[in-house]
Amino acid sequence: MARWIPFTLHIEIVPDHGSGSSDAKLKSKRFELIRDMQKTASLIYNSVSAISGVEVALPGGGQQRSLYGSDHNNSGLVNGTAVKPQFGETPAQVTITGFASDAGVKNVQHYAEMQKISGGETYEGYSPNPPVTNPTSHLDTLISTLKTDVESALLADLPSGIVYNVFRIEMSGVTYGDRGYHFP
Repeated sequence: MARWIPFTLHIEIVPDHGSGSSDAKLKSKRFELIRDMQKTASLIYNSVSAISGVEVALPGGGQQRSLYGSDHNNSGLVNGTAVKPQFGETPAQVTITGFASDAGVKNVQHYAEMQKISGGETYEGYSPNPPVTNPTSHLDTLISTLKTDVESALLADLPSGIVYNVFRIEMSGVTYGDRGYHFP
């Protein structure tokens, strides 16, 4: 029986900045920017949710696909995704939270055991201290598989004009990408 491991996927996007250029058009330009990010998020969500072995968490936030749903309600809502605009050095991102399937039967500790000496006693235990230990190769394999599956799905499903990059993946409390380990 497979286990489900939680993950948070951050995908960098480059939204269309609209056509507004003067201060009078600033509000319209901001709306166009947010709407473009939401439409991109819904396309990315559809691609990621179709990946075999990935379950997107619900409700987990939501983006509207269009200005109005079919009945002017939330019928166009896409659950399980969030967008955030560029802020300082951090690029605009789509965030999706979900669960990835792992064929392992038992729970696996993602850090290696190490010896600790305290008060004249010797202990063995797991150490999630990044400067001391690295994650196990099993977690590296899971991250690599998830990243490859996401990139393949996005390449196949997204229109050619959308610029994206897998920016960061957090799985089982371990971060890969921005402010984390390098992708394996």
